[in-house]
Amino acid sequence: DADARHGVLFSEIACAVTLMQLLHLVCVSLTPYPRAEAAKLWRNDPKFVGRIGVVVPCHRSEAEIGNTVQSLLAAGIRPEHVCVVDNANLPESPDDTRGAVARAGAGRCQYVYVPVGLKTNALWVGARALPEAVEYVVHIDDDTVLPADMVWDEAHFADERTSAVSYGIQMGRTGDVESLVDFEFALWSHWRIFRARFSTAWFCHGIIGLWR
Repeated sequence: DADARHGVLFSEIACAVTLMQLLHLVCVSLTPYPRAEAAKLWRNDPKFVGRIGVVVPCHRSEAEIGNTVQSLLAAGIRPEHVCVVDNANLPESPDDTRGAVARAGAGRCQYVYVPVGLKTNALWVGARALPEAVEYVVHIDDDTVLPADMVWDEAHFADERTSAVSYGIQMGRTGDVESLVDFEFALWSHWRIFRARFSTAWFCHGIIGLWR
């Protein structure tokens, strides 16, 4: 009867979810998280970093965009290679994101306002605005801050099949919900490490990625 079929279906779904979680546990145990000490010893190649451009799509970002831009510059990105694309379904920006970008980048970073509230369009506009010297493009959210020991490693692109590099992310633990989200970020970042080591990480999340 219908109840029996529903019971079997529920059992199959529960079994599949359990097996998937066990698989994740085995996989991440095979790939330990990179040691933080390795990043502190790493030295970025200025020639490679000089060919990286950054597109930051944003909306109502006056409060946080300054920290993001400053972290990009501290990570070695040239100011003229940073393009902040403010977008909203309004004829003008609803806040002073332009001023915040100017202050953070000493007036040297690009700011573009697009009166179309669409992130994919903002990314396209920003990529088109970058200088010709840019060969690699970072997309990054407006509230994302790079660490002081950010690693830019060109060796990932030695394989011509590599299109992009996905970075692990963390969330500020300001409360219980944020702590749980940060734990989820850590799990998915670890899962991508396993896939990158043994096959490929086929998806770069939208928060930050480096593309050929």
